[in-house]
Amino acid sequence: MRSLFITAFTLLGIMGWQTVSADAQTTRQLHVTEIELDTNKNISNNQPITNQPIELNGPEQETSFYYELQEDQKRTDQALVLNLSHSELLIAPSSVSVRIDGKTLLSKSLTGEKMTKKLVIPLEDEALKKGFHEVTVSYYGVVKEGICVEQGTTGNWMTIHIDSYFKLERELLEKRSLKNYPDAFTGSEKNPITIILPENASTATLNSGLKVGAFLSKVGNEDKSVRILRESEVRKITNNVLFLGSEDEFISSFMKDLFQQTKFPLTDEATMFSFEILTDGKHEVNALFAIAKSPEELENRVSVLTEPRLIEQLSGEQLVLSTIPTLPVAQDTQIVSLKHFGLSNMTLDSLNRESQQFFYHLPYTLDKEQSPILELHLKHTALAPDKKEEIATEELLEGDIELIAWINKVPHSINIQQLKEERNGVYTVQLPIDHNTLKDNRTISLQFTTSGLLTKNPCITTDQSRWLYIEEDSFFILPKAEKQKKHSIAEFPFPFVDQGEDILIVLPSSESVDDNELLYLYEKLHVNAHSMNWQLVLADEVSEDSLKKHQLLFIGGPNVQPALQKQVSELLVSHEKGKPDLASAGFLPETAETVNWIQPSVWSEKKHTMMVWENVDGGASIDRKVIEFLSTTEEFATMVVKSENGKMYTNASTIQLESPSSEVKSDRVEEQLSGVWIGGLVALLIISLSGIIYIIRKRRLNI
Repeated sequence: MRSLFITAFTLLGIMGWQTVSADAQTTRQLHVTEIELDTNKNISNNQPITNQPIELNGPEQETSFYYELQEDQKRTDQALVLNLSHSELLIAPSSVSVRIDGKTLLSKSLTGEKMTKKLVIPLEDEALKKGFHEVTVSYYGVVKEGICVEQGTTGNWMTIHIDSYFKLERELLEKRSLKNYPDAFTGSEKNPITIILPENASTATLNSGLKVGAFLSKVGNEDKSVRILRESEVRKITNNVLFLGSEDEFISSFMKDLFQQTKFPLTDEATMFSFEILTDGKHEVNALFAIAKSPEELENRVSVLTEPRLIEQLSGEQLVLSTIPTLPVAQDTQIVSLKHFGLSNMTLDSLNRESQQFFYHLPYTLDKEQSPILELHLKHTALAPDKKEEIATEELLEGDIELIAWINKVPHSINIQQLKEERNGVYTVQLPIDHNTLKDNRTISLQFTTSGLLTKNPCITTDQSRWLYIEEDSFFILPKAEKQKKHSIAEFPFPFVDQGEDILIVLPSSESVDDNELLYLYEKLHVNAHSMNWQLVLADEVSEDSLKKHQLLFIGGPNVQPALQKQVSELLVSHEKGKPDLASAGFLPETAETVNWIQPSVWSEKKHTMMVWENVDGGASIDRKVIEFLSTTEEFATMVVKSENGKMYTNASTIQLESPSSEVKSDRVEEQLSGVWIGGLVALLIISLSGIIYIIRKRRLNI
């Protein structure tokens, strides 16, 4: 224990973190003026338990969900709400039971008379204690034919619908602490979290605020759960709030008043992170300040609020961070553990025979012509040895156990009985994945199901419990492409979010871009565990050296981007007087609103990518519908035009798509043609040589 303490203390010392101890906590509150706090002490937070319907099959099956409480809760109106439907064939004693942390709270009968149910399970006592809690829903179904017959039929089912949720009332934290980030700052569309930026925020401060906003939107897992306001726009605060920027950037009187109360001990080359409570005398909200002497110092350290491995180390009321956290260098190999899918150590058994579905964004550099490999680390129930003598009735229950890995809904089977080699009780198995399974997919889905864990004969009594254990350090090996793919809008948000690639987002200097539209773009750029390795710069401040070294996103065309104007002849979309020439590309300019295109960077020798977002006048354009289209389309195209009717049109039909298979085919044809030419040349040489020999011999005979 002593060595563990010394190690932890040393780590904090190395990182240059200084925190206020828990014993030194004060009860100060910051009084706000000129703005209204309109929030209840308890904020309703309906937390969905699933993003897709979950079907449980009879005769028995169960599934589990989890919720976390940051503090002990005292309210009694918190609950789990389940919306269910089930087969009309069910008869007694069919039932559904709900357990929380192993304690059964409710059991309800299910019959064919009423095929839909809404169950409200109050959360009380131990279920409201601080920490993680496990909820298990168990289904037991009997169909009309009777108990002592086959029950594992397709007509024996119950479904948990996506409108099921936890009704949690988040009380204001009694002890303010940075360890409550980000959970204390998750909002909803109806009650968003607010990020307040200085009125004239620098690009560095804006970039910091957008990164934090994108991260919190993923935590909230709900559209429009975060909003960005400039200080002059703040009239009312209805939920918890974050303040980001340098102290000198804020100019409003209410912010000056807050800084007068906080008196943060700001120093050069450091950033202050402080958890505070705001009050107007009637209401209270939690507030997090991320303040530095300069915007650049904040930008250098804002990863403390966006990187999970750094967030886990937060504690105390205040943190003065003087060092710049070093993020892991991107690995050249593409090994993705199942933890990156959101999967933790998992046990499948007779009641829990299938997992939830997990997703991961495929890397831009994936070579889809090679086969990935899924390596699983497994433990399993003890299996009866093979016997040739007479088999007892109980042993009839022993059969093959099959684990099925569904990858993009394609099954890959593992016969557990055939696993031979183990190390420390862990079996390792590698599953080659057909490369066609991942073709034309931007994400990879993963789900595990089993067969052979359930005893289907209800008339044989047994206490047999068979199980499989899948370790979270199992992983995918994803082949990496050696050559860069052809550019297509379907690549978005890749390659702009790939590890090891820095992205430069160039804003126009001559016109403003809405903060929350820019936030939506950042949200789409923030995928999985990818680092937020992008920078923000104004068009009149970007250097040619930066243009050469980055993946590029231009907000606006040559009309507002001087760098593009200098290279206008090299652009994929031709321009006339600063406006995109859509007619020559096959579009109707009279009905178009915006145009986006992708092409190789005109500055980089390393084949970086650039994408341009502009409207028909050549100005800046960030359109949510266009972003959503880019995030979901599989169409190979280099341009997308949004029309006034809201529809999207691409140039897919006017460009020639050479798929990898056709490239391989052409290579083979070329090889074949080369062989023909070589063979023909050799034959010609032989014929010529034979002719020469024939002529020489004939001349000798004539002599």
